[in-house]
Amino acid sequence: MRKSLVFVLGAGASKEVNLPTGEELKRSIADALNFRVEGIYRINGGDQRISEAFHQLAQSSGAVSEGINPYLRAARLIRDAMPLARKIRQGE
Repeated sequence: MRKSLVFVLGAGASKEVNLPTGEELKRSIADALNFRVEGIYRINGGDQRISEAFHQLAQSSGAVSEGINPYLRAARLIRDAMPLARKIRQGE
């Protein structure tokens, strides 16, 4: 029979291996979703890869009139909720 080794780590243990704490992860998510619309088509801030994904989703959905606005609204809701999140957990 094969033996397994299981590690159970407490809160903050991930910091020792250079992973973010829960608070740092929440800030990182909020920063990644902090898009600012300037002018009609110019979007600043946030993570460029997420912005590009929003554009691709809008094009593939065929919702030309709405564009990326629904995605930006969702990003804003998530961004604004990050300080209220009690915990962020990785998979089980």
